[in-house]
Amino acid sequence: MAAAGTVSGERKGFGISVFIFGGSVGFAIGPLAIIGAVHLWGLERSYYAMIPGLLSVLLLGLYLRVPTEVVRRERVLSLTAAFEGSRKPMALLFSIAVIREFTRIAVVTFLPIFLVMQGRSLAAGGITLALFSMAGALGGMVGGSLSDAWGRKTVILLSGLLCVPLLHGMFLTDGLVSLVFLILAAGTLSGANSVIIALAQELVPSRAGTASSLVMGLGWGVAGVLLIGFGILAESISVPRALDIAATLPLLAAALALALPKHTPAEAQQAGPSVEMALQPKVGAEELS
Repeated sequence: MAAAGTVSGERKGFGISVFIFGGSVGFAIGPLAIIGAVHLWGLERSYYAMIPGLLSVLLLGLYLRVPTEVVRRERVLSLTAAFEGSRKPMALLFSIAVIREFTRIAVVTFLPIFLVMQGRSLAAGGITLALFSMAGALGGMVGGSLSDAWGRKTVILLSGLLCVPLLHGMFLTDGLVSLVFLILAAGTLSGANSVIIALAQELVPSRAGTASSLVMGLGWGVAGVLLIGFGILAESISVPRALDIAATLPLLAAALALALPKHTPAEAQQAGPSVEMALQPKVGAEELS
């Protein structure tokens, strides 16, 4: 993930969104691919399906080059020094990532149950999940591109606000209208994933890998653990009511996004001393005397 951001140049949001899009598509077609592999070669030779992945790793090793100054900087700076001045925005980003991912996996996990309760088949639930995943992947591409033009904070804030009514609309309607709400909700909910990662890397450029793993690895992992409590809640108050709560939570993430800095340290340096001074900690009167 850090390499994806590094080699993307100025279009970091778009570059990371392409990386995540590839992973999302691979995750979506994985079940179909393994079924095809078993059909062609049998279960005992299904390990042949690993060959494309191994070839991809080989090609990355041969052709992907991370600038030497980035590698040198990550080795020189300690973790404490790298996060100096960025702890508050990184804590906000971590919280935003946890909330949004919790909503996403809650919907993905319980949407098939919700549809079965409405009289739909399990096959319909599977197709719905596939559409949700693909729409989310495409939304990530759009969100990453827009963040390069509009700014990371703007896209994180807008996507958090927009996905809430769209999710509720998906649950309250049926048929084609519900499908349209589903596609739009998935796109806006997942549209800021690459943006959050890009902003984390820009806040801590000397530790881009650590910043990415904090908001993506640890943040998404915490969201997965919290899903246990959501399952207990769904059993207590019903699945539809629990999903209504999950669909509303991105508003909290949007509120937290308001506190994110408008400019990263690197952008502040490019914008000039006035913006850079605004990002500096306030100096007490006793220190000025």
